[in-house]
Amino acid sequence: MARLQQRVEQRLRPARALGVGARQQQHRLAVLRPEGLHVQLDRRPVTHRSEGTPSHRSGTPGASVLQVPARHQHPVKVRFYELDPYGHLNHSVYVQLFETGRIELLDSVGLGLHDLEERGYRFVVSRIETRFRASAVGGDALVIETEVVENRRASSRWGQRILRGDEVLATQEVLAAVTDTDGRPVRSPDFMTEALAPYTNDPDDEGDA
Repeated sequence: MARLQQRVEQRLRPARALGVGARQQQHRLAVLRPEGLHVQLDRRPVTHRSEGTPSHRSGTPGASVLQVPARHQHPVKVRFYELDPYGHLNHSVYVQLFETGRIELLDSVGLGLHDLEERGYRFVVSRIETRFRASAVGGDALVIETEVVENRRASSRWGQRILRGDEVLATQEVLAAVTDTDGRPVRSPDFMTEALAPYTNDPDDEGDA
C-alpha cells in the first residue's frame, strides 16, 4: 500500500509543479483515502444503435471485442380505449403489444408471417411469461424492444420489454416453435436463422429443440 501511494505521489508531482490541471490529474488517478483505495477508470461512451440496426463485428488485430446483438425497437402510444377502470393500460394489452413487437421484427428482416406461410413455415407460440413492473397511462409514449435470446433447431426463445423512457414497465419471455403448414414441428431453415442473426444472442448455436 505504501509503495502504491508513493507511485501516486510521483504521478501527481508534475501537475503540482505546473500549477495547472492538478485537480483533473487527481481525478484520473487512484487516490488513497483513509477509508480505502478508490480507483476511477476512464470509460468510453456506449453508442446506442437505432431501431432495426444490426451489430457489426469490428476491432483491431489481436483485440477481442464483445458484440452485443441489436434489440429491435418499435414505438407505440397508449390509447385511451386500452385503459382499465383504474386509468392504467390493461394488462391484456401488453400481450398484444409484445406480439406487435415480434411481428415488426420479423417484417423488418423479411420474415413476414404471410411470406413464411407461402414458403411452408409458421411460428407457433408455445409459452409466454409476462412480468409487470409499473403501469402505463393514457398518452404515454412507449417503446417495445425485442430480441431472440436463443435460436434452436426447431424453436426459439424471445426476450422483450416495454419501456417508457428508461423505465421498464413490463418484460416477456416467449418460446416459439417452427412448424409446417400442417402444424408439424420442423427444423428452422437456414434462411430464417440467417435473417434473425443480427437480433440473436448466439445465431450459430444449434442446440437441441
